[in-house]
Amino acid sequence: MRIIDHNNEKLVIQYYPIHSWVFFSAFILLGLIGLFLPANSADELLVGHIAAGAILGLCIIFICVFDSVKINTWSFNKRDGILTVNKMGLLGPSSHDYLLKEIYKVDIEQESDQIFYGIKLILLNRKTLHLCGDNSLSIEKAQQGVRLIQSFLHIKHQ
Repeated sequence: MRIIDHNNEKLVIQYYPIHSWVFFSAFILLGLIGLFLPANSADELLVGHIAAGAILGLCIIFICVFDSVKINTWSFNKRDGILTVNKMGLLGPSSHDYLLKEIYKVDIEQESDQIFYGIKLILLNRKTLHLCGDNSLSIEKAQQGVRLIQSFLHIKHQ
């Protein structure tokens, strides 16, 4: 998580899902290695290529579709009263705007069995926006981000 810009009118936070990139790179490497492993028979070769192709195909689909591997940029603009959420993935960018006054809560996100954390915004309509699709922040980094956003938006800790 990086703070790109922070002043009285604007706060821009960017998140690179490096943990997800490393994870999928390992699987892609595994799939590529599987393509070049020697085989004793044509059947073994075919099975190895099918397995390697399946691993590579699933990784590519996941990387293209899911938010956990996209670069997220949250731009809070007090002057316009808008939060712009930009996501950049392999299939191109997407952008969504939300009113700052719709932000109800800023909180730390954690899955029950993991030691990593994320940051989430909860809107008045109960929609949740996730800064870290892969929840890969340390508790200190997540707390710092939550406090920064709460302070910028003048939202009391709940």
